[in-house]
Amino acid sequence: MTPIESRTIAAIAGIYAFRLLGLFMILPVFAGFAMTLGHHNAVLVGLALGIYGLTQGLLQLPFGIWSDTIGRRPIIIGGLCLFALGSIVAAMSHHMAGIIIGRALQGAGAIGSTLMASLADIIVGTRRSKALAYVGITIGLAFALAMIIGPVIASVAGIAGIFWTTAGFALLAMLLFQYWVFPQLPVKPNTHAHWLIPLFVVIRLPALWLLALGIFAMHASLTMIFVEIPLLLQQTLLLKLSHTWLFYAPIVIVALLVVFPLIGIIEVKRWHAKALLLGALFVVAAILSLSQAHTAWQLGISLCVFFTTFMLLEALLPSLLTRLVPENAKGAAAGLFSSLQFLGIFVGGLLGGILAQHSGQMAVFTTAGLLCLCWFCLLCFGRSYLLLHEGK
Repeated sequence: MTPIESRTIAAIAGIYAFRLLGLFMILPVFAGFAMTLGHHNAVLVGLALGIYGLTQGLLQLPFGIWSDTIGRRPIIIGGLCLFALGSIVAAMSHHMAGIIIGRALQGAGAIGSTLMASLADIIVGTRRSKALAYVGITIGLAFALAMIIGPVIASVAGIAGIFWTTAGFALLAMLLFQYWVFPQLPVKPNTHAHWLIPLFVVIRLPALWLLALGIFAMHASLTMIFVEIPLLLQQTLLLKLSHTWLFYAPIVIVALLVVFPLIGIIEVKRWHAKALLLGALFVVAAILSLSQAHTAWQLGISLCVFFTTFMLLEALLPSLLTRLVPENAKGAAAGLFSSLQFLGIFVGGLLGGILAQHSGQMAVFTTAGLLCLCWFCLLCFGRSYLLLHEGK
């Protein structure tokens, strides 16, 4: 890769990481710390976790299409400003309503699709899939790191400390984008067609829907199970929330040691379709085993399998996405993909909260497992669509 391409990949991956650290850091602790807030219940906990995904999901697609029309830079800078503002509002709130409003504002900074399209603008040919794989790996690393540092920050400064840290990350991301992301290569807006045409192109791609529904299922199940996991750790291991990082750290390290060589093998062998099928199956098994975990070892092994597969799929799905999207519709395709990713967070949080409140822990894990099982079945029936693109 050229120096400009390498710098672009590093910078955009860094922006992704800064944003997603803020999203993931509250997952391992929020359900437990919410008990110290006024007017809380499981439904409101799920809503606070998921509302970020609702505003993200609703705005990813229009922002992605808009970036095809007016260019990427104004969308990205404006979205990061909204993300920082929402983090500050949540940090200054001492009740659930304020945190929910702040999380909604965070989500309004919906720039994931625009970042993905920006990367595809600069990295061309066969190097593009490798670049998006690097970004996917970075997202996985952000998730892994958040599982460890989230409880540490919360133990020192509470939930407010996590939100203030997130606001700081947003400002760092703005500086990184402004001064390091291809300033000499401005994106050329797509002025040759009506803005809806790219959307009409991508919604007719069956393979794209398989990937988008997969990212929906993955993030819905992730948010759903983390409505219960912090409480499960307290009940099963009798761990204080401030000490949960001691449990997550070895699990995350093992998962990373497995993920990195797997990604390399899959990229070299072009086994993306096979990896998606096996990954979906392992996610189902891991979630359902969590519902039966009654010891530290059972819980640790189940979470390790889930984390490993989640990080692997986070890296592979964006890479495969770029192989099936026309050049003039990258923003629209990334918008659809990211919309379903974040709507999954909303659905998972809200549904997980409702189930936890009215049906109990078993219902939460079972529903999350069944959701991923539906995706696995879709992959089995639609695998031929993915195989058409696997060797590209």
